[in-house]
Amino acid sequence: LTKWLKGFDNEKEGVIHTVDLIKRHPLLPPNVPVHGMIIDPNTGALELLSNGYE
Repeated sequence: LTKWLKGFDNEKEGVIHTVDLIKRHPLLPPNVPVHGMIIDPNTGALELLSNGYE
């Protein structure tokens, strides 16, 4: 449980890693687009890190 609940040292790397885990999950069909984004808490701007359509 501790392995799954730990945080990330780098938010961007954490998002990319999580997107990769989701994309490789055996119950998710391979043609489902999975996107990864970070939101700026001050401005609300979204930064796209992983485009699921590419």
